[in-house]
Amino acid sequence: MKQPASVNDMNESLRVPASAVAQIGKTELEKAPELKNAQKKLKREIQYFDDSTTVSAKGYSDPGTGAREGTWRFYYETGEVKEKGKYKAGQKTGQWITLSQEQDTVGCVSYTENGDTVGCEE
Repeated sequence: MKQPASVNDMNESLRVPASAVAQIGKTELEKAPELKNAQKKLKREIQYFDDSTTVSAKGYSDPGTGAREGTWRFYYETGEVKEKGKYKAGQKTGQWITLSQEQDTVGCVSYTENGDTVGCEE
């Protein structure tokens, strides 16, 4: 493989925006949103079906570990969202909303980083 002649050539070969490359030296990956978005693309979308046509859940998993990651939605048989929230390393995190079939909020719970539940942040 040909070695890149410059940082810009390296950007092109990796398809990473120059603004992300400029931030690589920073200590926190969160300071490089372009890289964070690139990592999201590495996650695999998962859909679970109750039968061959009805989606019961949809979200992403880490291809290496299989753990649920990012936003997940669970559905009623009629197709409306039943519950939605985020996973991090297979654990529920942040705010989770439960909806009625009419899509009214009927429940809410927030999860801390260690898995404890706390009241809903409205």
